[in-house]
Amino acid sequence: MGVLLAEQLRQELPPRNDNVPSITCLDVLLYIEERELTMSKAADDLLKQGIGQYQTGDVAAALQSWQQALTLYREADDRKRTGAALGNLGAAHEALGELPVALDYYQQHLAIAQSISDWRGQGNALENIANVYHSLGELSRAIDYYQQRLAIAREQSDLEASGRILGNLRLTYKEMGNEQEAMACCREQWAIARQRFSAKKTGDFMEIAEQVGLNPMEDFAGADLSGINLYYANLGWADLRETNLSNADFRLADLNNAKLSKANLSNAKLSNANLRDADLSYANMTGADLRLSEQPLAKPGKGRKDRRQGLTEVIPIKSTYEKGLVPSSRMR
Repeated sequence: MGVLLAEQLRQELPPRNDNVPSITCLDVLLYIEERELTMSKAADDLLKQGIGQYQTGDVAAALQSWQQALTLYREADDRKRTGAALGNLGAAHEALGELPVALDYYQQHLAIAQSISDWRGQGNALENIANVYHSLGELSRAIDYYQQRLAIAREQSDLEASGRILGNLRLTYKEMGNEQEAMACCREQWAIARQRFSAKKTGDFMEIAEQVGLNPMEDFAGADLSGINLYYANLGWADLRETNLSNADFRLADLNNAKLSKANLSNAKLSNANLRDADLSYANMTGADLRLSEQPLAKPGKGRKDRRQGLTEVIPIKSTYEKGLVPSSRMR
């Protein structure tokens, strides 16, 4: 807290009484500690209050709450929570379209997180900075910060974050016309999705794929999904061209109008799957189980044009597929 603040707090203590023991440095330190705890508790309440205000759309009120929290955290010398408050202030200004201001807050958050080895804070700040640079059209800078964020996610063995950042990198590379790097990122996402699915042993592969930044309607084309459980999956109109789906479980799945040309469906379980108007031209159907299919198979080459209007938003700040980037969790 410093000598000057200690002296100030010493003066705030009750006046000395010769009939009682004198105030020692320990008394001052205990008083400082108690005061810091009180300030931190008040700041925590303001931080939570701001999150509630932000989530209901009252960004101006959230800004005020977080600014007050920031002041208290700084007075309490709580650097980690100071960084969190700065990050939230950045998110609020970004939501208001004030990107340069948001960038400044994110940079301050990053500097603090790096100085105290706060890996989570560093990851959040780097991702937010990259997203802002992407929004500003500074794609090379965005890629640099995404790569730094990806390195932290890999070091922490955070598969979900790794997949999400790879998705943002892939989209950014595509915007720059670098299809080769974009495809490399996509392959890594496929591998991460399979790894997470195998680790869980049970679960919804579609949900897992979305968690790592994949859009099942567009990003499965050419992937190796052999043996994956896609029971009851909704893949109507999906692009599954040249995808390895051998031994996959598609029972009761919706594959209407799906693009399955040149897909490997050998030994796939397709009983009761909806394959109406699916394009199965040149697909390998050797050994596929088609018993009791509810809808008739389309003739090869008769797939319809994809008329989907896009997927819904994943979280309210940014849409994963309609607006491009996969958003990070901004609130602390």
